[in-house]
Amino acid sequence: MIFPTKHLPPNRTLLAVSAEVYDLIHDNSTTSSIWEEYSSILVSSYRCNDVSYDWFILSIDLLFLLDLIELKGSFIKRKRNVK
Repeated sequence: MIFPTKHLPPNRTLLAVSAEVYDLIHDNSTTSSIWEEYSSILVSSYRCNDVSYDWFILSIDLLFLLDLIELKGSFIKRKRNVK
């Protein structure tokens, strides 16, 4: 799930999805705006069935657990002092 396995290709792992989602997070990003942007990227690259909304939310959770993002009200922001 987090790492590639025999049945899970590298581009569908939680680490890969989290990295792609992290690139889309700016100041004043909402979950829905990030999902809309990410899903449009998936559609344009013919990967629309690769990542579900649940998987997307898990990637947000992983970024939060790794202390890379923070929640300010209803906005998701990158942490400034990433170690």
